[in-house]
Amino acid sequence: MIEAYFVSPLEKIFPDSGSLPVFPGMTVSVGETGCAQILLRGDGPAELRLDGDGLESWLFTQKFIPAGYAYPENRDDFYVDLPGGACPDCLVPVPGQTFAWNGGTEGLWVRVRAREPGENTLVLTLNGGAERTTAELRIRAVPADPPCEKIFVTDWFHCDCLCNYYGFEPFDDRFWTTVASFVKTATNHGVTALLTPTFTPPLDTAVGGERKTVQLIGVELVGGRYSFDFTQLGRWFDMGLENGEEFFEIAHFFTQWGAAHAPKVVARVDGVEKRIFGWETDSAGEEYAAFLRALAPELKRFIAEKGLTEKCVFHVSDEPGVDNIETYAKASALVHELFGEFMIIDALSDFEFYEKGIVTTPVVAENRIESFAGRVKDLIPYYCCGQYNDLMPNRFFAMPSLRNRILGVLLYKYDCSGFLHWGYNFWNTQGSIRSVDPFAEADAGGAFPAGDSYSVYPAPDGTAYSSTRLEVFSQGMSDFYALRAAEKRVGREAVLGLIKDRLGDICFSSYPRDDARFLAFCDEIREVGRG
Repeated sequence: MIEAYFVSPLEKIFPDSGSLPVFPGMTVSVGETGCAQILLRGDGPAELRLDGDGLESWLFTQKFIPAGYAYPENRDDFYVDLPGGACPDCLVPVPGQTFAWNGGTEGLWVRVRAREPGENTLVLTLNGGAERTTAELRIRAVPADPPCEKIFVTDWFHCDCLCNYYGFEPFDDRFWTTVASFVKTATNHGVTALLTPTFTPPLDTAVGGERKTVQLIGVELVGGRYSFDFTQLGRWFDMGLENGEEFFEIAHFFTQWGAAHAPKVVARVDGVEKRIFGWETDSAGEEYAAFLRALAPELKRFIAEKGLTEKCVFHVSDEPGVDNIETYAKASALVHELFGEFMIIDALSDFEFYEKGIVTTPVVAENRIESFAGRVKDLIPYYCCGQYNDLMPNRFFAMPSLRNRILGVLLYKYDCSGFLHWGYNFWNTQGSIRSVDPFAEADAGGAFPAGDSYSVYPAPDGTAYSSTRLEVFSQGMSDFYALRAAEKRVGREAVLGLIKDRLGDICFSSYPRDDARFLAFCDEIREVGRG
């Protein structure tokens, strides 16, 4: 006997999964991508096909990835078991609409998109010799709303990890083709901002260590005078825009966790290429300040020529703490002096930085958001390995998918203007001591809970494999824009009232754990105010 039916995109399907609730369908806007899964169980072989008039659909197998370190100590109780210590995460496209199944219990991922408003049905057919099974997924498509303004959503892009995995050099032909593919996957899943390595980003680098040089700005120092070449930076901007990016994050001008040093900067000095700044450079030193003062007018002029003045965002240093507030304040003052006409943001947890005017646009750890909500102009939360408790939304392997998707509704409720995550493709150990194979080592050498440091996988052809977690995150961002669209139809107070009526008085540490209730709400918000 063989079984094949649709299940919720919020389930996780394992080899020992029993019967799961049938997922009847969903409501989407025309052009919006919806997701579901197919549960297969029984004896193979068999052939599965998808068909649906008026629908586009895509099918993916789910590759299991070993988790390693999956469960933080002192975690809350909203986690799932990972039988065998592995998670169905990496999504490998199935060519065409036909899948050859060999039996057992298996989950397939489905994307679906409606071309026109109306009622549609996606039909799966499983043929196994004399046995034939069919199942249907209802797709209700409502008219598309006028596009909402995109908010700032970044998932930090690590160029050196692509170079290390694929074995090419920065800025050769393979680099640009591969980067463009990975950027396109990001923008297709709700990411709107691209970390831009003007200089090699001083992120997740052990003190005294180096990551591969991925510096877009050419620097030359002759006779004590700096000159700059923005050719590669211009190509980066063009590539990002061509692949759907709305914003560009200029990489941090000072090292992480306190701004004590300069990032690695490479230059041609009297004809010889060498590192001119790095861990040996005191951030408060005049030499580096002079370098930034020489750079600032040229970089600003180039950004203006590209028409990106309103689209570029700057950083000082990532995650400063109150114990290094003085050092950070000096670095921040210099960046604001030189680039104050741009939005300048940094991830942090302490309100004191904002209260004292040291950070003008804080990017706030989720677990500290209540300290900032209603007190800052632009509220931009982030999560990383530290947001593992108190039901904080996140996307670890061992977290239920609802914990990932709820983020979109919370971003709307808190009227957030952005979101930040640090690891789109961080395939290194902590401190970037060595590279990792993302198919085999999902916990950055045991440093971070599996799934914290990346959401995509490197396909053999240089394209990006998506993940179940990235798909669910993307659905959450679609929920955010659906709520924004509903607001245009009925007003913000009415939408907030609907959230409270259907989900309760939710916050980042309190929301219903009922998948069916949440998905019914997601369907409803796409219908609100349509008569």
